[in-house]
Amino acid sequence: YVIIAVLVALWTSIKDSFLIISVPLAAVGLSWILISLIGMETNIFTVFSSILLLCIGIDYSIFFNRASSGESHVKRAVFFSGVTSMIAFGLLSFSSFPALQSFGIVMLLGLIIVYLLAPFAQNEQA
Repeated sequence: YVIIAVLVALWTSIKDSFLIISVPLAAVGLSWILISLIGMETNIFTVFSSILLLCIGIDYSIFFNRASSGESHVKRAVFFSGVTSMIAFGLLSFSSFPALQSFGIVMLLGLIIVYLLAPFAQNEQA
């Protein structure tokens, strides 16, 4: 994640890189807090889902950061991407296999949080 942060910092300004990086970090942190509150055990699949959440969160944050405030097609694209991802990973939470179930729950919670936090990465000057 440090390598990704450095690459983003080389590509954008320090302020923009902080905005882009902080959204997925906050989403992963909040999803770990939520899964601990609901009493779900952690396993290797919850760790893998956190890595995937970081990647998806960076993607959504970059889209919002690079779009100007009037570009509604970016918001639509992130919305449909988020909804389809939430449906796909949310369906895994109904699995009878505990590893897939935990993966699906963490991804669903994390994607909801990422989707709600991603607009905060928007650059007001873009």
